[in-house]
Amino acid sequence: MTPLAAGFAVLGAYVLGGVPFSLLLGFVLGRVDIRARGSGNAGATNLGRVCGWRYFPLAFALDFGKGFAPLVLAMPALAQARMEHSWVLAATVMLALAPVAGHIYSPFLKFRGGKGVATTTGALAALLPLETAVAAAAWFAAFALTRTVGVASSVAAAALPPAFFLCRARQADETAFVGGLCVLLSALVLYRHRSNLRAYFRRRRSR
Repeated sequence: MTPLAAGFAVLGAYVLGGVPFSLLLGFVLGRVDIRARGSGNAGATNLGRVCGWRYFPLAFALDFGKGFAPLVLAMPALAQARMEHSWVLAATVMLALAPVAGHIYSPFLKFRGGKGVATTTGALAALLPLETAVAAAAWFAAFALTRTVGVASSVAAAALPPAFFLCRARQADETAFVGGLCVLLSALVLYRHRSNLRAYFRRRRSR
């Protein structure tokens, strides 16, 4: 893989990430713009709220695939190029970040979009499966305690960076690039869920 090919792959991953599957499913399945209902978010969770939770697995799988597929498809070429070029690790990180950025800041929705949890999970499952499993366990534990998807997603995001540094002993360059990716993705998900966290803690204080 050449730097030009890697650049096109990153751009393609961003465009794929921007495809608003949950919004499209809302139009097809429920004849509704989910941005005008529920939480107003264009993601899988709000599709479940508005159109029925039976549609959530399909929407989650499609958003997961947006993050998972670009890395899995590019990994053979990236692994081969990495033997000779130092830029490949940075390209891998960009390829993981691009679909998440596309989902959150979709070029098809005036640079608005969903909260990025499913797409982030897909990208990390391809790149860091062990750390993703730890974050998923944190999600299920938090959801069992709070029964709130947004809070559970925030807890999973917060668990990701420590999971990376605890689960893997990596070379210094890998730690800098991939660890930085974990911190950035965690920060993006937490930022997108800030309103969910505020609402949850307001409810807790009012009890």
